[in-house]
Amino acid sequence: MEKSVYSMSLQKLIGSIENRWRLLVDLIVDLRERNIHIPEKFITSVTCCRSLINSFKYSFNKGSYNAQYSTLLSQTIKELLEVESGLIVFVANVVGEDYALEWSKKLNGVPLIQGGVVFE
Repeated sequence: MEKSVYSMSLQKLIGSIENRWRLLVDLIVDLRERNIHIPEKFITSVTCCRSLINSFKYSFNKGSYNAQYSTLLSQTIKELLEVESGLIVFVANVVGEDYALEWSKKLNGVPLIQGGVVFE
């Protein structure tokens, strides 16, 4: 059965969100390897984002996406961007601006696209 354009767009968006999340995890791992204490709020937010990603991936794979699904996607993107910006500010203050800029570039290399709107 051929996937619809809408379905393929959602699949691409899910992949972008998941890739952006993985980069945040990589950043946290790198900070831990440098023996930098990461505030618990960032760890909790990243964990919550993973749960949200799993929820909408499950809904997508079951074909049960609807208006609530779109709200969940928007909420996940918002949460992801909030934790990302907070982590970048934290990194700039603790490690340095060059390190923060390096990670900002990596993260911005994975744009979040939804309905023609790009979240970076």
